[in-house]
Amino acid sequence: DRATRFALHRPRWLRIDGDTVFLTKIFDWYEKDFERDAGSVRAFLARYRDDLPPGDYSIEIMDYDWDLNAAGP
Repeated sequence: DRATRFALHRPRWLRIDGDTVFLTKIFDWYEKDFERDAGSVRAFLARYRDDLPPGDYSIEIMDYDWDLNAAGP
């Protein structure tokens, strides 16, 4: 719970711009898991963020940064 809260307050995982919430691609890849756990991605996010835009905000999926998986020199 603490790790999820920490991650979802980092712009690499979730960023809010006006009435749009930008999410890491993991929410796209594993959407069914979030739905099974909380009913929807929005409901899952609401558990950890109290600053989401009100109402039916827009969700955009950010490009995944594959450089994070690159092997070092």
